[in-house]
Amino acid sequence: MSELTVEILREIAPRDLAAMLPAVVQMGDQTGVILRLLDPATGLVELFQAGRVTTTATTSLGADFVTDHAVQAEQLHGALKLVQETALQKIVEQDRAHEVQLEEIREYAIERHEEGLICRGGLDEFLAAFDFAPYSTRVKVEYTISGSYEVDNSSIDAAEDDAQHYLTPDLSELDNVDTDSSSYDVHISTVTEL
Repeated sequence: MSELTVEILREIAPRDLAAMLPAVVQMGDQTGVILRLLDPATGLVELFQAGRVTTTATTSLGADFVTDHAVQAEQLHGALKLVQETALQKIVEQDRAHEVQLEEIREYAIERHEEGLICRGGLDEFLAAFDFAPYSTRVKVEYTISGSYEVDNSSIDAAEDDAQHYLTPDLSELDNVDTDSSSYDVHISTVTEL
């Protein structure tokens, strides 16, 4: 690698400069790293210096190439660490934005279903095709039923026993009932002889 000087920085062709990067440079009493060429037309470069990355033009950059390997290693390590931290932060931000967008897409499809624009089968197929969580609306209905009936040719004990063992709510006409979730108590308030 040839020595990078202020004159070379100002006069070198952008593609030739790009081949020399990253480059550790001394700018007065400050050391930094020219990371990459951003705009070949203007000679705009990305510069790591004092723990941060800035943008500057090579035409206004007074710098000389640093030849001390220990200083080069220290500066490159600092620049690499910052670039890595920045990249990881951007990945986390992009992942979160992607998760939010996917949830918005799922909610949009569910809203269209609830408005009647997408049938349940179509919604389920869409959600499954894109590995979305399935749409599930589970509702618990608590109810109280009271009533009476008369039994012919039975004793009080037999009628009460039948009611305790066989009196149940009929859920067969209700839509989408999970019959395994059904629970009820039968309370026989009175059994009297007529």
